[in-house]
Order: sequence, then C-alpha cells, then structure tokens
Amino acid sequence: MSLKYTAITTFAGTAFASLPTDKPGVYNEGSFTCHFNYLEDADVNTFLDDLQALGGDEQPGKLGKSLGYQYAFVKRILVSVEGIAGESGNLPPETQFDIVLSNQTLWLAALKAFLENRNGAPAKNSKPSQKR
Repeated sequence: MSLKYTAITTFAGTAFASLPTDKPGVYNEGSFTCHFNYLEDADVNTFLDDLQALGGDEQPGKLGKSLGYQYAFVKRILVSVEGIAGESGNLPPETQFDIVLSNQTLWLAALKAFLENRNGAPAKNSKPSQKR
C-alpha cells in the first residue's frame, strides 16, 4: 500500500495529564485533544537546539531557565484544545484553550504531545525490523 501524502498546516495529538486533587495521593487523570500548527523540521530542530542551549542537558518539561522558552513555544504551536470539561460539563473551546495555557501541567502535556506526534510519526508508521 502506498503512502498518500497530503500537505497539512495543522495536526492533532492527544495529551495525557495528571492533576492533583484535594485528597492526598489522588489524582485527576485524563486526556485532551490538541490541535497544533505543523512546523517544518528546521523549526522543530531550532526549538530543540535552543532548549538544550538554555538548559544544558534539560529535557522538555523539566524545571529550569528554559521553562519560559517552552511556554512561548507552546503558545506558538497550540491552535485549539478540546476534551476538557468543568464541574458542570463541557467548556467553551476558548475557555479550554485558556485553561491549558494557564496550567503548567497541561501546557507541558500539550508540548509532550506535540513532540511525540510530530517527531514520532515516522517511527510508528514504519515496519518493525526483523529480529536476528
């Protein structure tokens, strides 16, 4: 079967998050869908290179001087969010977007989803190598 190439400007990914609750050791775990701007390889590589330069051997999501840079990158790539509900049910899309950008755990989950989906897609689509 041939690969059908379609030029895209955005793509979707699932972010997984675990938020603390008012009970010790109990977490609110779930997922939400993020829609991202599709960036060319050079832009993603520049982000990763700059991130490493800012934090030495820091990885995305670790606390350090690069956290502000990671947040700015998320603001650049995140287009919309869906799948976040409030106590009374579904929230408007704009509110969900604002919640993600205002909560460090959630925007870091979005960044992880971007990197996994953007950089991991070729590996997931390729056939596994034969065992020797």
